[in-house]
Formats: sequence, structure tokens, C-alpha cells
Amino acid sequence: MAPMNPLYFTFGEADSWVVPVLVTKIKPSGTNKVKVESFEYSDDVYLYDDILLPN
Repeated sequence: MAPMNPLYFTFGEADSWVVPVLVTKIKPSGTNKVKVESFEYSDDVYLYDDILLPN
């Protein structure tokens, strides 16, 4: 299975700074609104993904 590439979306004004986030929830509201919940991305989240846990 190929590794997943992150999807990039931009919300807000074009001249504003960007903060990478991980989206945890998307909730549509009608046909024109969506609530997005997320937290700021950090490489530390994946720091220990490839270690084996003790039994």
C-alpha cells in the first residue's frame, strides 16, 4: 500500500499566515456551512510510530 500524502486546504484570507493542522472532525450544516475541528500538526505525534511496544 502506498503511503498517504497529506491533503492541503486553505481557509481564511489569502495574505494571512498558515498553521498546519490535523483534522479530527468534519460536520456539515446545511448546504453552505461546515464545522471543522482540528489540532495543530506536530511531527512529535508520529515520533514513536515505528517502535515495538513491550508485551
